[in-house]
Formats: sequence, C-alpha cells, structure tokens
Amino acid sequence: MLTCTDPAGYADYTWEGWFFTGDGNTRRGLVLRADPTADFTSCYQFVIQSGLFQINFRKLVGQTPTTLGTWFANTLPGGIPQVNTWHHMKVIAIGPAFRCFFDDTELTPTPIIDNSIATGWVGAYNFRPDLGNVPVYFDDLTLSVGGATPTTRTTWGAIKSLYRGGKSGDGGQ
Repeated sequence: MLTCTDPAGYADYTWEGWFFTGDGNTRRGLVLRADPTADFTSCYQFVIQSGLFQINFRKLVGQTPTTLGTWFANTLPGGIPQVNTWHHMKVIAIGPAFRCFFDDTELTPTPIIDNSIATGWVGAYNFRPDLGNVPVYFDDLTLSVGGATPTTRTTWGAIKSLYRGGKSGDGGQ
C-alpha cells in the first residue's frame, strides 16, 4: 500500500516521519518522487524490511525494484529495532543525490546518486497490508524545502505604506 501527496511541485526536499514497527512482519517506510502519471509504480523507497534486520533505499521503475543502498540494523547505534516501538526515518533529496537517516543517524556517509526519477509525490509505504490485515502507523510526517523562498518585486516605500498608513513614495510620513 502506497499513500502519497503532492509536494507542491518541489523535487528537492527533506521528507521525514516516525513509524511504528508493529510486529516487524512487513516492509514499511517512506516514499519519495512517486510518479502519479504512472499510477505510482515508479518511486524511491526508504524502508525497513520484515524482521527489522535490514534497511534499504531502493527505486521502483514500473514496479521493478533496484536496491541502491542496504544497511543492516545491527550496525545502528541503537541496535536492532525492537517490535512495537517508534522510529524516525528521513531522506534528503537534492537533485540526483539522496541522504538517508534512521533515528537521527546518517546511514549514507556519501550520498546515493541516481537520476532515474527527477520529480514526484511523497508518501508512506506498507507492503501488502491486504495479506493478513497488517496495520501500520506513521506520525509527524514532515516535508521541508530548503533554499530561498520565492518573492515578488516591490519598493521600500510600498512596504512602509502597509505599516505606517503612508503613501508609496512619500517616505511613509
């Protein structure tokens, strides 16, 4: 199951959130750059595998997966995630570069580079909840966009007139 939302046209962002491990019986995690024009069958996924021993960053193109990065959970500072616990996942996507974090530990000392999917939606993923009613919980999903905020051109006099009741060009007096 893949649930996605439009990131307002942004392709470079930080996508993060908390997930609940449950019984550790399904793959779950974050999705980014999911292609809505292909029924979301192409995307990047940052997921913890069933059993909670392995974390992968992978891409799907037409539902065909390719693993781009693999980490074994026993190398994390907190050790193997326990069942029925909350954990934080984060991916920073800038152009073709991806940096992955688990519980505030960066897993990618050098970014993963892949330019297969340049834009798309963000979301959450749970593998095959239809087989056995496997519940999954996410919380505090946050999309952050860095860089400059777009603005419009104006004059200093026009800005002052908004706050002092003066007319543009009169110095705000």
